[in-house]
Amino acid sequence: LATARGQYEEAESLLVRVLMIQQLAYEDDAPEIASTLDSLATIYNGQGLISKAISLFKRVLKIREKGMGKNHASVAETSLNLASALRAAGQIEEAEKALTRALAILEKKLDNTHPMIATVLNNLAGLYENQGKFEKAEPLYHKALKSRETTLGFDHPEVAISLNDLGGLYWAQGHFTKAEPLYRRAISI
Repeated sequence: LATARGQYEEAESLLVRVLMIQQLAYEDDAPEIASTLDSLATIYNGQGLISKAISLFKRVLKIREKGMGKNHASVAETSLNLASALRAAGQIEEAEKALTRALAILEKKLDNTHPMIATVLNNLAGLYENQGKFEKAEPLYHKALKSRETTLGFDHPEVAISLNDLGGLYWAQGHFTKAEPLYRRAISI
């Protein structure tokens, strides 16, 4: 709740206390500790403390791989979170690896229209777009958009995000006539 209100210091303090208690009660690789570390890493990422976030996300990843297996959906979710921090740190190749890993796991575990897959596709497309790899980004944006429209409906805010991102890709390439209707539809949502 404190995080939702932007009270990161309070949330961090509470999580550090929880972690200290958990470390007395559990082994270092317990799932409960992984969950707390994941929350703490998310707070650090939100505060721009990227190196701390990366370190904790990597620790969470190791715990979850060991306890749940390398192809568990929680491992994919942690990889997605790690990719966000890696991207913020400018570690683009590592972020791409984390995203492609998350996508591979989720595509095996979930229906292809699952919202989490669309999120990973959108994030990976954005990573490619920022590198100027437009030909790699475009089909991923389209796939994410189609998935979100199918699953969430044509007027959902997540659909607007996909429309805006695809419009941004076209805009970056100078394809203004392709970008405009996407932007207009996103605005209407």
